[in-house]
Amino acid sequence: MVLPLENVSAFSVQIGRGIDSMPWWITLAVVGAVLLILAVSYERRDGEAAALGARLRDLR
Repeated sequence: MVLPLENVSAFSVQIGRGIDSMPWWITLAVVGAVLLILAVSYERRDGEAAALGARLRDLR
């Protein structure tokens, strides 16, 4: 729900100028890929922290 609003606010200047659609979509795809990479790395770190906590609990 928040992502479409963020996209519109981030690209509102480009949308308002009426630039060609191809560079805008390339920019949007790159930003989406970066967000996806950040989310995957966050989830992976979060999973590692949970696994570490489980190992520490098992040691008791």
